Amino acid sequence: MQTGKSQLGFRLDPALLARNFQVLPVAGGWMNVLDIFLSDHIAGMYQRRDRHMVLLIDFDGQEDRLSLGKARIPADLSERVFILGARTTPEGLKKELGSYETNASEVERLRRNVRPILFAPS
Repeated sequence: MQTGKSQLGFRLDPALLARNFQVLPVAGGWMNVLDIFLSDHIAGMYQRRDRHMVLLIDFDGQEDRLSLGKARIPADLSERVFILGARTTPEGLKKELGSYETNASEVERLRRNVRPILFAPS
């Protein structure tokens, strides 16, 4: 996870239900993100049916990383696990699109499923 203004801004949103989310430490590589998810978080996902995970990775221009990552997620958890990232680097995404938050269909799927958990109704 990238730290800084984007993350801070998210946490400062007055509608955010802060107790409903946790930002984990940087994993140090896209494969480590998946390995840590599989080794440390699978049991919790099965214990808490309302738990969702967002795995943030750098694709480094390797578009197959999304499909490789999704293939490692147990099928019965796939609706609650989201893999997001920049095609090259987060900085490149911001320069190209003006926002870290833009990531097509995976972001929309995340928004539909997680928004009611993280934000109070308006």
